[in-house]
Amino acid sequence: MKRLTLITIALLFGISTYSQSKETIVLNNTDTVEVEIGEAERIVDKYTDKITNGFNGLFEKVAPYAEQGFRFVVKLKIAEGVAYLFVVLFSFFFWSNFVKYYKIAKEDTFADWPAGKYGGLAVILLVFSIITTIATPFCLYHGLTLVIAPEWFAIKEIIELVK
Repeated sequence: MKRLTLITIALLFGISTYSQSKETIVLNNTDTVEVEIGEAERIVDKYTDKITNGFNGLFEKVAPYAEQGFRFVVKLKIAEGVAYLFVVLFSFFFWSNFVKYYKIAKEDTFADWPAGKYGGLAVILLVFSIITTIATPFCLYHGLTLVIAPEWFAIKEIIELVK
């Protein structure tokens, strides 16, 4: 849209270098001044309202789609926030299952619990628990901010698309 406007303006002002003429302007209903006005300026004066009405009509037609698109981006930001919060839930899940399987594996034989029936599973759950615990503060912050203020992040993303 910006490019179309700039091209239109450039074409209209480019015509002004092609031809120049004089036009009389009346000041205060008594004084007259002869001023050089180009053909482009005459065209701009003549068609300004038509161009403005055309752009306004276009914007009126596009506005409902823009609102619908904004609502869609807001929903996407809420979904992104919920996805971040899943990391927190996974952290609780991994820690609770690690404790459960660690106790079971430890009861079999304390000295050899990693080699026991549930020992390997407990070690894997411990690794995932540590990874998700490290990621939890970051994911919790981003998830909560995206869920609480999705409009803000939607506006930021739309602005980034325009740049």
